[in-house]
Amino acid sequence: MHTEMVSKLMRRFKKFFPKMAWEEIDKYFHFTEKENLFCEYCNTKLEYNEPYPYPNMISLDHKTPLSMGGLNSFENLAICCTRCNIVKGTMLSKTFIKFHELLNQNLAWKEKIMGEMFWGRRANAIQRKKKAERKKTLDEFI
Repeated sequence: MHTEMVSKLMRRFKKFFPKMAWEEIDKYFHFTEKENLFCEYCNTKLEYNEPYPYPNMISLDHKTPLSMGGLNSFENLAICCTRCNIVKGTMLSKTFIKFHELLNQNLAWKEKIMGEMFWGRRANAIQRKKKAERKKTLDEFI
């Protein structure tokens, strides 16, 4: 696997497991034995360096979201593309997989729906970030 991919994975995992050594993580997932990684949800080949908006960039997702009682554990993490991670949101992985199977019945609709959900959620995140920055600026001004 590319060293850039390994370093991206390490940064993602360190967010959830700050004190864990890379060797322990690799022992569970066997990253060094794999030449390529694929999204657990849509089976797209994952990239380590991709232009904005990074739909196929490697991402980690909680199969059961933290907001629904999910844990930061290897068993609860899915290696997926950014697009699936963003579209999945707070759905359970089983629900998202069924949603994906339903969309696979009509590929034209799948691309349209997944694209609109991806961009809609991406726009909401950008809007929330801008709002927080404006509030911070106002708080500093006052």
